[in-house]
Amino acid sequence: MPRSALQAALVGIFEDSLGVAAEFVIEDALAELDTHPEWQAHRALMQAQFLIILGRHLPPEVPYAQLRTVVAELIKRHSFDKK
Repeated sequence: MPRSALQAALVGIFEDSLGVAAEFVIEDALAELDTHPEWQAHRALMQAQFLIILGRHLPPEVPYAQLRTVVAELIKRHSFDKK
């Protein structure tokens, strides 16, 4: 699946907490991930780093600790590839 499917699924998870800002937060987190092309060859590292990056982009009122497991499972099933 292309990255767009991952992005849409992530936006769906955070819409309740962030509203329309969810799209921009996810977009910013993915853009930061893209600044590290050296992670492309290491999928597990990329997934772990994305969880950290996403946590930094979310405001403190978002229950990320509760949603992190759901997000981790989601990124295991999707691709970061920009197809």
